[in-house]
Amino acid sequence: MNNKLVKSILITAVPLAVTAAAGTVVTNLNLDYPETLKLPPYYPPGWLFAVVWTIVYILIGVATVLALLKTKDAKEEEKILFPYSVQLILNFLWSAIIFAWRSPWLAFAEILLLAASIIWMIVVCKKQSGLSAWLLLPYILWVAFAAFALNLPIAVMN
Repeated sequence: MNNKLVKSILITAVPLAVTAAAGTVVTNLNLDYPETLKLPPYYPPGWLFAVVWTIVYILIGVATVLALLKTKDAKEEEKILFPYSVQLILNFLWSAIIFAWRSPWLAFAEILLLAASIIWMIVVCKKQSGLSAWLLLPYILWVAFAAFALNLPIAVMN
């Protein structure tokens, strides 16, 4: 493996793994919370969230690495890594807001910021790799579903 590939994998995988682990911990510590809420009738089973998020996180990682491999210098890398970092932070914060703080309305406002940051990430990655942008499409679709079909109805119903 060449140095750029190893570096790209490491600077992508480590923060991604930390975010996934932190979000999982916050969620698992508060698994009782969804049971206290009125949920839409189509609310997915708990196991489905783990499956979808695993796939989404893998796609985020692959997309980011592919985009980073196409960069020519540190400035181009930074143009990818900054929105990458922002969306990871917002991704974790949503879990904390909805599960630990138990605030569906604040979580809804925050997930809109997350969606905007994902779109920003898609735009930035597309400049380096069209495939990278396509790999991020399931992420924005899942977050849009989570925002408007799950988070918003939960906020309204509770």
